[in-house]
Amino acid sequence: MRALALVLVAGCSAAAAAPPDDVTELKPVAMAGPYKTLIEGCRAARPCGALDFDDHGDPTNPPAEPNCSAVVKPSLGVASGSAKVVHRLAGGAGEIRIASVTCAVPPRERLEHAEYYVFVQRGDGWWRTETPLWTYAFDDKYCGGGMYITWNDKPTRTIADIAASYGCVACGKQAEREDIVELMLRVEPSGPTPLVFPPLPVGARTKVTVVGSPDKDSMDPDCKPHAKLRSQNESWLSDDIVELSGTGGVGGPLDSTFDISGRIQPAAAGRYRFVR
Repeated sequence: MRALALVLVAGCSAAAAAPPDDVTELKPVAMAGPYKTLIEGCRAARPCGALDFDDHGDPTNPPAEPNCSAVVKPSLGVASGSAKVVHRLAGGAGEIRIASVTCAVPPRERLEHAEYYVFVQRGDGWWRTETPLWTYAFDDKYCGGGMYITWNDKPTRTIADIAASYGCVACGKQAEREDIVELMLRVEPSGPTPLVFPPLPVGARTKVTVVGSPDKDSMDPDCKPHAKLRSQNESWLSDDIVELSGTGGVGGPLDSTFDISGRIQPAAAGRYRFVR
């Protein structure tokens, strides 16, 4: 089964016009497929994780096959237990599924590790993003993760608005910190192949709460109770251009696999064009 890299191809007779300086382009990620079944598409994904450690404490002995249990049953996902990760397309045209390959963990390790892909079902079969869009990896004794997803269907696109959270005990177990990144994920199921665009971070939230009754005057400032919100307003100027406005954004599209626990920054204010 071949992987199809979806790129914008310029005409042979003339160079493609450069976008205005204030427009950032988002190009679709590579897709693999079509596969006859969902499980076949998952089993063709890369295995992840490790089954043991070497003498230096580095992970070794990777699994031979991916663990697809949470793709078939999303409630088993490390962060997607109650999230609406399966979206049925109108008119019975198929579905979009945000689901995770569960990564192997060495024995006795308190670790939850998974890689999240987008799967798209159409009349010609199942497609999958060639590589995972994001990962979760955390100590399940002191940390946790979750996702909340809402779906918005338009004639030419489907937008998944995702709030992905990561929280841990912090500050010597005197506080709990939760970070939430808000992602815009665009999927276009129709066409010669389905298109999935890199997630665009449009907001980030941080909340620190104190556990117990420590001496707050002597606590590190980062450990004192506080909340921070950085969010961008979204305005669609056309079917393919969205404008973000607000303050505190410094990043851009997340066009390579990223770790949810990495305290991701919202995208900078400006215009973003989805191109094919």
